[in-house]
Amino acid sequence: MSTATLATRLVFIIHKLSHGEILNIKELSTEFLISERQAQKDILLFSTIYEIESLGQQNYRLKSGFKVLDAS
Repeated sequence: MSTATLATRLVFIIHKLSHGEILNIKELSTEFLISERQAQKDILLFSTIYEIESLGQQNYRLKSGFKVLDAS
């Protein structure tokens, strides 16, 4: 995959979080051809809105009991 736009990355992240998946910084940076720091910043954007929980070793997920609301 070529370097993705911020909007594309954020849609991907919110999709994964809404399905209960664990996000790994290294995997995100590899998939989107961005730095690990940029992947962390992308997740940080969501932590201002949603309860994002660090699982250690650069793994994150939506905190148990929280849901991403469907906009439709």
